[in-house]
Amino acid sequence: MNYSLRQLRIFITVAQAKSFSRAGDMIGLSQSAVSHSVKELERQIGARLLDRTTREVVLTEAGNNWRRVWSGCLMN
Repeated sequence: MNYSLRQLRIFITVAQAKSFSRAGDMIGLSQSAVSHSVKELERQIGARLLDRTTREVVLTEAGNNWRRVWSGCLMN
């Protein structure tokens, strides 16, 4: 696994915003860059973190676990 803190912060922001475009607006990145970062993180860890719909993104079980663990770590 070779994921970065940047990828984790982007993932946490998407999880909070429930949208790639809203997350991008919050952190100053394009929707495409946010989506690419999360896809790459998912590839690196070998797990799907988000279910994507046309209206929002929803955390998978793995995504919820990652959000819970990393949001606490990144806040400290």
